[in-house]
Amino acid sequence: MKKIEYEEKINHLFDEWKKARPEYELGENCFTHDGIANFDNYNKSKPKILFLLKENWDRDYDLRSGIDVGRGKDFNLNIARWRQIIRDLYIDRN
Repeated sequence: MKKIEYEEKINHLFDEWKKARPEYELGENCFTHDGIANFDNYNKSKPKILFLLKENWDRDYDLRSGIDVGRGKDFNLNIARWRQIIRDLYIDRN
């Protein structure tokens, strides 16, 4: 899949989710945009690593902005550490 196709599909999916749950656009609830932070790097990477996170700690936060931006830097640092551990174990195995 090319980057433009991915962006079109994920944005369409976000729109569908928001329409289905309009309460997440109001008040204390919010919708967190997530997905691949850097599509080109993701396509080149081996192994491809997916982190599933339970919830967002900040309103209107776009998790695709990268692991070193915004609040929660300690949390993001831990994600970066886990990523490196997984990569090191994978590379050592091969």
